[in-house]
Amino acid sequence: MYARVVTGRFQDTAIDRGIAVLEGEVRPHIATRAGFISWSLLIARETGRFQAITFWGSLVEAHSASRDGFTDRAGMLSGLLAGELEQTLYEVRP
Repeated sequence: MYARVVTGRFQDTAIDRGIAVLEGEVRPHIATRAGFISWSLLIARETGRFQAITFWGSLVEAHSASRDGFTDRAGMLSGLLAGELEQTLYEVRP
């Protein structure tokens, strides 16, 4: 299994709206992709930082999710972010 971690920071006034977009628009979009297993969202409200962690069945599927449609999904957060998104792929070991 592989995990893709997207890290970012919301503007101070956009934390609740950002969470709503991630959960209501981004997650459903990602969940339709081949190989998707699950999603976890970590929020540090005091800083606005977040990590959206998605789990994938294979490295190929995780890479595909990292490339295909990432710009569109990032665009869903337009005007809500303070800085750029970062994404990293990890192998998940039991």
